[in-house]
This record gives sequence, structure tokens and C-alpha cells, in this order.
Amino acid sequence: MSCDIYEIWQLRSGSDTVQRLFMCYDYLLRHGQQVDLSLYEQKYRDRLNPGDTLDSIYDRFNLNHPKDFQGHSLSVSDLIVERKAGNVSIFYVDSFGFKDVTHEVQSPEVMMAEQRKPSIRQRLAKAQQVQREKPAVQREQAKEKKRDTMEL
Repeated sequence: MSCDIYEIWQLRSGSDTVQRLFMCYDYLLRHGQQVDLSLYEQKYRDRLNPGDTLDSIYDRFNLNHPKDFQGHSLSVSDLIVERKAGNVSIFYVDSFGFKDVTHEVQSPEVMMAEQRKPSIRQRLAKAQQVQREKPAVQREQAKEKKRDTMEL
């Protein structure tokens, strides 16, 4: 039997996220932006206890941080992810309350799988490395075959 859990996600540090920090949800939308989980990192994960609510989690991460929590006090623009009975719900901490953005945000599992895929730049570098490692004779044979194909 699996237990229900919650996660705290906060914007990564950096110039690409600083303008989103503490931005309320409506302001984000008015400026043509959306919640982008790829700009966040998971800061905490724990069992969801009976009676836990979004408000009680918010209070816990503002008044009495767990000792192993490495983020800042929970604030506007942070996310709370709940995993209950196999369902994932994602909530944006807003100026007043929480906005359910579950259907607007790529799930954490999909996002992390995407991050594990090699980028185009990485794939190109790998292809170039393989090409450099081919013996010169094979490269020359490939060039001749290409020339022959082009002449047809």
C-alpha cells in the first residue's frame, strides 16, 4: 500500500526565474506567462498526514519549517504537489489561497523524463564525437559513397 505524499516546489535561482518570484497567478497570466514546472525544483517531500490541508502545509512551511527543508518560507509563486491514491494535484500558492493548476502544468514525472532526455546540443556533440572516432578510411569511404550517390 502506498502512502499519500506532498511536495514543495520552488522556483530555481537564476536570471530566468527572478521575474516570476512572488508573482501572483493573475499577474502571471496578464503578462502572457504560465506556470512552467521546468523552472522549479523540488525542495521537500513528505508523507501527507490525515488532516493535512493546503493551509496546514502552508502554515508548517512558514511557522515551523521541518529541519531538513532547504527552501525559503512557502510564498506566492511556490507549488504544492499532492499525490493521493495515485492522483497528482498541483497547487500554485497565490496571494490569497491556492490556485489548482493541475491541468495547466505538465506533471512532475513527465517534466523530469523530459529533462533526462539529451538535448539537441548533447545529441549533436555525441554524433560529432562518434564521427571523429571513425577511422579515416571509413570517413573516406562514406564521402566516396555520397559522391557516387549524388552523381546518379
